[in-house]
Amino acid sequence: KMEIKKYDPKARKHVIYKEMKLR
Repeated sequence: KMEIKKYDPKARKHVIYKEMKLR
């Protein structure tokens, strides 16, 4: 799944947002 996020800029942004929310 991480590979797909790397290819998808939108998905990557979503991951960053999720990480910030978790922290």
